[in-house]
Amino acid sequence: MSNFRPDRKKISELLSGIDKGIIQLPSFQRSYKWKPSQVKKLLDSIQKNHPAGSLLMLEVSQTAPLIGKVPFYGTTHADDAESDFLVLDGQQRLTSCYCALYNTDLASNRSYYVDLNKLFSIDQRGEEDIDFEDIIIHKEHKIHFGSMLEKRFLPLNFMKNRDTLREKMKSYKDELRSSPNEKDFLDFLDLKLEKYFG
Repeated sequence: MSNFRPDRKKISELLSGIDKGIIQLPSFQRSYKWKPSQVKKLLDSIQKNHPAGSLLMLEVSQTAPLIGKVPFYGTTHADDAESDFLVLDGQQRLTSCYCALYNTDLASNRSYYVDLNKLFSIDQRGEEDIDFEDIIIHKEHKIHFGSMLEKRFLPLNFMKNRDTLREKMKSYKDELRSSPNEKDFLDFLDLKLEKYFG
């Protein structure tokens, strides 16, 4: 009898598990290697609800571990964090999502953003088929997020969940309210932005 069981998990749940150290990697896994173009294609697929491949995870025992474990690249957890699962297949995809949405890609020195000008323009034209790969950009890591937002580059780590997005955007939208020329863009942020990133 097989102990394999299919399970569906939200990407937010998986990334939170990685962040907490509940989900880790077996010690024999290769290093993280993906390029920005691969990360953007994956994020585009996820946003469009396209299949992005399955994951293979091993449930582990804390008392009698079979395999050594290591935290995911980009996390700040000690090696001794108690994990419940090890990812046997899917490391590159999960690491890419984690680094982009938690802004932790230090080795590659990059952060990911949504080009709000491009998205606003697409929305104004009424286009329904959006290629998210074209509106996601990467820039040098650790640039001040406020200055990037002023250039209308929305940091992807603001989009971990709706509450984070609303909290991070509040002061930016308050500034826009003081300018009458920004009404259309502000309406777009208030009424439409979240629907693109559900």
